[in-house]
Amino acid sequence: MVRGRSLLTDRTPAARRHDKLVDYLRSSLWFRPALWMTGLFGLALGLVALDTWLDGWLDPQRIPRLLRSDPDDARALLGAIVGAMLTVVSLAFSVMMVAVVQMSSAYSPRLLRSYISDVHNQHVLGILLGTFLYSLVVLRSVRQTGFAPMVATNVGVVMAVISTIALVAFLHHVPQSMKVSSIIRMILQGCEQELDRAFPDRVGVECANIPDDSELADPALRIAARRSGYVQIFDLTPLEERPRSNPAVIRMHWRMGDFVLEGAAFASVWGEFDEHDRLALDRACVFGIERTLRQDPRFGLEQLTDVALRALSPGINDPTTACAAINALTVLFGKLLAREQAPPWRCDRSGMLRVEFRVPSFAEQIELSYLRILGHGAGDPQVVGRLIGACEQLEAATTRAEQRVVIWELLQAIEATARERITIAAQRRAFDIQIERARAALGQPWTAPRVNVTADR
Repeated sequence: MVRGRSLLTDRTPAARRHDKLVDYLRSSLWFRPALWMTGLFGLALGLVALDTWLDGWLDPQRIPRLLRSDPDDARALLGAIVGAMLTVVSLAFSVMMVAVVQMSSAYSPRLLRSYISDVHNQHVLGILLGTFLYSLVVLRSVRQTGFAPMVATNVGVVMAVISTIALVAFLHHVPQSMKVSSIIRMILQGCEQELDRAFPDRVGVECANIPDDSELADPALRIAARRSGYVQIFDLTPLEERPRSNPAVIRMHWRMGDFVLEGAAFASVWGEFDEHDRLALDRACVFGIERTLRQDPRFGLEQLTDVALRALSPGINDPTTACAAINALTVLFGKLLAREQAPPWRCDRSGMLRVEFRVPSFAEQIELSYLRILGHGAGDPQVVGRLIGACEQLEAATTRAEQRVVIWELLQAIEATARERITIAAQRRAFDIQIERARAALGQPWTAPRVNVTADR
């Protein structure tokens, strides 16, 4: 093993991790529409073949008049559907882009990925594009010799009706999805799923034998990042597949969602670790050009904080939206306090490989969210009152002394900052009442040990 230097290779992994592919397909605007187009293209070919088979022995006079059509009628009808669908697709795409621009400017550009992932919008685009392609294929089969695909033409009419219903539902859904409550619910749902999975709880198995300082005394092998990007996914499976006769310890220098520069050290290793292990570590750690919620609920906290900060900006000045974002943050912190914090050490199934992750502390998450909002909204009584209420609710939800101290320190920071910014007498009196009530709920926080909430825990 080589010690005390970086180990860097230009070789790339054979394939991306499965989770990254799934996340990419879910967030892409083309995947589900492509499935609809493929399915309806196949349906058009199948129904045209069925009509060709029926044309030889089916008596047209036995078919209801409403369902019958000659080649000219079929061509005119299908041509109208093709033209209408192309226009409607352009309209739907334009409406969606207007919504994307509005959301980016009013809330946060980091919400675009989640909005584009909206399944409803993707299915509507798929139905409209699929109907266009279906009608085009059936139109191509209409011939001057007298053949008009009866079944395929009537199914085209049905698809046009379905497309109309889908368009109306889309026009209703787009403004509904841009409401503050819908945006916040979308972020909450994604965060709650990742909080339930609690990285790194599902990476490997729980590590019972945590290495002490004596095991980590030797100079470490420092692993350099092979490419730049945000840490999106970590999967221990490639490292578990490597047979190991001697124990090894890996200490990660990043937290999920951090940006890592190519060539910078992103892990330190003690023990047995060769070039094959290095390639396995490359496959285990997936980088991307943007952050995602997968394995990174901290990103959801930042999205909610961005919504609050954008609402408090001078150009928008919407404290009610900021309060709604604070309420959502309180919901997430309540769920965070209700579960045990994920331990930083994980092992492979043999126990020969131990990995330490950097897990954000409760204090760091408070700094990432509430304290940033306080810095911009300390002069608004509505925002300050909501922050004080959040302290009361979180104190009631926590059972750990160190977390309670952080909440006490947050309340003290709110009090110290807001007293300098709130100067109107009536607002000051209401603020004093809220602070006294919160002090009583938190059990005299000024007697607790003083802890800096910005400290790295």
